[in-house]
Amino acid sequence: MLENSTGSQEKTEIICDIDEPPLGPKTLEFKNKFYPNTTLKEWNNWKWQISNSITTKDQLEKILVLTEEESGAFENNINLPFKVTPYYMSLVINSNQLRKTVIPTIHENVYSDEEYEDPLEEEKYRHGCVIHKYHNRALFISTNRCSTSCRYCTRSRIMHKKETNWEEGLNYIKDHSEITDVIVSGGDGLLLNLDKLNFLLNEIHNINHVEIIRIGTKIPIVLPQKINNELINVLKKYQPLYINIHIMNADELTIECKEACNKLINAGIVLGSQTVLIRGVNDNIESMEKLMRELLKMRIRPYYLYSCDFIKGSSHLRCKIEEGIKIIKELRNNMSGLGIPTFIIDTKTKKIPIIPNYKKEMIEYLNF
Repeated sequence: MLENSTGSQEKTEIICDIDEPPLGPKTLEFKNKFYPNTTLKEWNNWKWQISNSITTKDQLEKILVLTEEESGAFENNINLPFKVTPYYMSLVINSNQLRKTVIPTIHENVYSDEEYEDPLEEEKYRHGCVIHKYHNRALFISTNRCSTSCRYCTRSRIMHKKETNWEEGLNYIKDHSEITDVIVSGGDGLLLNLDKLNFLLNEIHNINHVEIIRIGTKIPIVLPQKINNELINVLKKYQPLYINIHIMNADELTIECKEACNKLINAGIVLGSQTVLIRGVNDNIESMEKLMRELLKMRIRPYYLYSCDFIKGSSHLRCKIEEGIKIIKELRNNMSGLGIPTFIIDTKTKKIPIIPNYKKEMIEYLNF
């Protein structure tokens, strides 16, 4: 209650836009400290987040005290330009795990003989903006932009380069009736403005032999402000629609992220998760189990756990295959099968699922 000029009391009404995402306490603290002149309305505007992205060493040093390895990375030509939204930086500042995923280090300039710019040889299967590597599935590179640059990005070779022409890709899908499943990726397709995204989804949806559309995105994690009612109204028109969210650690599951995912799920969109096994980020059973349990509580089905691809300069982030197998086996011991992602090695020709060896347990059972 507030007193007015006459001394009487009147109720204070808090006006809140129903499409306005909530702010977590750490995010609010970060905003007030580093962006004190920014209003909540501006902060919650995804366009403001993009236009105020942190992209230089000087900007970063105003927020973080960089290590020598991090500082040195900006003195060299790193393979992938640095970019982080202010929102996601509010998580990075409180998480050493997330810091490793987006802050470059000098190790990115160390290449091993097994690392390549295109380790999956996607260019070999490329037709315009379409990568047709698997018989009935096609990947549509909708954009070469992301809102935040992950340091282990498989497509760092194309990121922030000239945008692709959609016409050739759409015509290719139309001419190949075996393609029933189209994955809209990039870059990040959900970063497109609504008119472009609506056009693309409509074009793909109207191809008779296409049965489902999938979208691979990290937007709900790094830019949840983009998941607003306008975007939902576009997405829900194109059912069945599946969205696989790229998520690495439970530290990413903020109030803002959960609200964004709830909007998608409540609109009838099926959510799955894709995670990359990265050293120092999620390479232990405690981190992985916490992440998978939290995802299930959010109604997100764990889908894939990827071994880090052999992208140039990624050896310091890559785990041994045995480490991933151990994590999967321990997950199976600790939780429901619903929470067990498929551990995948992506290769030049196919995806290879890796499962623990249960030969010993089978022999014991047969001899029971």
